[in-house]
Amino acid sequence: MISEIRERVALRQYKILAALPSPGQRSVLEELVTVAEGRRISGLDLLRKSPTDVSGAGVGKALERHVELRGLGAAGWDLPAVPAGKVAALARFAKAARAKAVADLAGDRKLATLVAFAAVMEPVSADEAIEVFDLAMADLVRTSAFKAGKERLRTLKDLDTALVGGFVEAVGNLLAEDRGLVDGDGVDTAVLDDHLGRDRKADEEFGLADLQR
Repeated sequence: MISEIRERVALRQYKILAALPSPGQRSVLEELVTVAEGRRISGLDLLRKSPTDVSGAGVGKALERHVELRGLGAAGWDLPAVPAGKVAALARFAKAARAKAVADLAGDRKLATLVAFAAVMEPVSADEAIEVFDLAMADLVRTSAFKAGKERLRTLKDLDTALVGGFVEAVGNLLAEDRGLVDGDGVDTAVLDDHLGRDRKADEEFGLADLQR
């Protein structure tokens, strides 16, 4: 008795769901469980597969999937007449079962299952497309920051080398000019080193004298 009541309720729910799409939408939904010429899997298999490619191309594919699901017309259907739990259960079956198993469902159950799948997957596909976009952008930002950091370190290193080299050269020229060590050919490094050595020795002796006093 109870099982018969449940069966009648289920059949009524299938009938309600199957009546929601227009004739054109019904044809598109029923084609999802067929394998088009030139393809190896059905449209249902393509649409129920969540995106995994985190890249610019992956974002494009995720958006195309959402657009295709949205094109099934679920946004215009009135679903409150059927409990949300029943719709979700039918959608789960459509996502898990083989396309042929869905195609072999009897009566209104096949179309009702495809209607539930389209209604549930449209918002899900939008969320998944946004998630792929967020992940792709995060990867892009991390990659850009890493490259910018490496370039900045390289630039700072080159700048430090140039500054140190220029500073040493400038100091050497100033000391050489002050002591008359620059001739037409530039700085005589041997003579410059000799003068700098004498200066350091004098400074050390002067400091030692101050300590002795």
